[in-house]
Amino acid sequence: MSLSPGVAISPQFDLAPGQSVEVPLRFNLSTGEYQFLAGYGGGVHQVRALASNIISFDVDEAGKPHLIGGETTAEPLQTRRFGVVCGNVILPDGSAAADTRVFLWAAPVAKSEPRATDMTITDAHGRFRMESVLEGQYALSAVRVSPHMVLAGASGDTGLANAKVLDLPSSPENCSLQLTIRAQPTYTIRGRTQAADPAATTRTTRLILKSGDAFPFESTVAVQADGRYEFNDVPPGRYQFFAGSMGAGFDVDADIENLNVNITWPDKTSIKTAGPTMPAEFNEAMALTELGILNQAVRTYAKKYGTGLARNLDVLGPPPKWYHETADRAGLLSKLATPFLTDEDATHFTEFGYQFTYTPGEPDEGGKITRYRVSARPTQFGKTGKRNFFMDEIGVIHAKNGDSPATNDDPVSE
Repeated sequence: MSLSPGVAISPQFDLAPGQSVEVPLRFNLSTGEYQFLAGYGGGVHQVRALASNIISFDVDEAGKPHLIGGETTAEPLQTRRFGVVCGNVILPDGSAAADTRVFLWAAPVAKSEPRATDMTITDAHGRFRMESVLEGQYALSAVRVSPHMVLAGASGDTGLANAKVLDLPSSPENCSLQLTIRAQPTYTIRGRTQAADPAATTRTTRLILKSGDAFPFESTVAVQADGRYEFNDVPPGRYQFFAGSMGAGFDVDADIENLNVNITWPDKTSIKTAGPTMPAEFNEAMALTELGILNQAVRTYAKKYGTGLARNLDVLGPPPKWYHETADRAGLLSKLATPFLTDEDATHFTEFGYQFTYTPGEPDEGGKITRYRVSARPTQFGKTGKRNFFMDEIGVIHAKNGDSPATNDDPVSE
């Protein structure tokens, strides 16, 4: 099952009495007999479980469905058109709001962590345009984060939580939609943890907005040598705080001078690795599996987006919760499949006692990357692994015994 283009479902949303939401779904089915059933309940809701009527149908060799069970007619097929949503974003003084992110939300908008159907950025004149928007009810919002200022606005000149619902796309196409963004009050959040280890990987703390008019908003800051960290220019709302292996939720409507969260930092020698207690042969086998996963992700990325191979590891990772997969976050490597510990250019990660380094080739004349290479080396040679590995865009893995990098001149791994 997949969602139709331009459709997004938030994790949760509220419906008023008599209100409904239509979500077009697509199923890719082989030949056979099927029953379709939808429902909810069974421990989640306090009321009894509810289910829809069962629809039985056959899919023939030509891929066409036919209703069965005595039904000879089906509901008339209702088509929904696609169109364009466009307009401009302005500041309170009427000037254009350039470089502003504009979001399209399926209505009703979830109160916490809604999921955008589409997103774009305004041009130098504050104009925005979204193509192929499926007919339906939506809300629009806009957010611009600039140094020492956060501006936000939504349809109906309100905040996102109370945004005016619009029937979109309008017909005939017009670009008269207008959003006004205004400066949000911002606050400072300070906290302190244990002093940073100069020899360790840089420690960071992160805030993610869960609900608020400036959604989506995120901020990450480094922990200073004395253990202090400080978030500046944080708009009001409900936040989740992440550091080390800890998380905490809280509301921001004033400065917080002491974010008293007990942070537990993982041991850098065991982060995302199997550790030296696992046999080297086990780590080597898992490293080979990781290389296979990475190769498949890079090949799928190139085929899906037609823009060449991945320029780094981040573009293969999971998208933010508020948006769907894109060429910038393709969702081809989940955090469960490959938990990254990347450097700033997102080309390294460490797992199962091996450090993996992804190196993309230079773009060709058309701007596409057509080559890459990956090396995998034991973090502690002789303990976490005794072999080094190398792989390029062909997908063949080469192995080398000894504490030096493998190349494609080394034997193919068995």
